Amino acid sequence: MTQQDVFDMAREVCGKWPRFMSNPNLQAFAKLVAAKERERIIAENKPEIEKCNAYIKELETKLYAIKARGEA
Repeated sequence: MTQQDVFDMAREVCGKWPRFMSNPNLQAFAKLVAAKERERIIAENKPEIEKCNAYIKELETKLYAIKARGEA
């Protein structure tokens, strides 16, 4: 969820508020919500992320070995 998503949801609830986008408290709240949502998604997907990172590391190791042998 992005900051803009939070603004859009608030706009649905509050209607068109003239200074809606310039409200610093709302902007800070939207940033906080977006950050928490990113943290939640990362936490929920941590095992898969770790598998992907391990696979990338394995591929990098193989690539460096190939380069060291002068094959690339």
